[in-house]
Amino acid sequence: MKILGCFVVAASLVATAAIAAPPAEYTLTLTPAEVQNVATALSKQPYADVATLIAKMQQQINEQTARAAIIQAPPAPAPAAPAVEEKKPDSPPGAAEKK
Repeated sequence: MKILGCFVVAASLVATAAIAAPPAEYTLTLTPAEVQNVATALSKQPYADVATLIAKMQQQINEQTARAAIIQAPPAPAPAAPAVEEKKPDSPPGAAEKK
């Protein structure tokens, strides 16, 4: 019954938001546990009704997980600078003048 109550509240929020022009999409921030609760509730619905929604959620979760992995990855080491070979003069400066 708890899940049904959540859907009633969610439906009420969407209905309230429908009074003003709603955005094309909503952005929600959920913890992994909250996503699991939503997925569990959706899994109890007919597949044809929720398959697209579950696929969209999974795609966004995968994209965000990939972005987080890139952000948390240590930076690649900088390439080593090429060795600079110093050219030594053939003779010390002024050596030709001393002769």
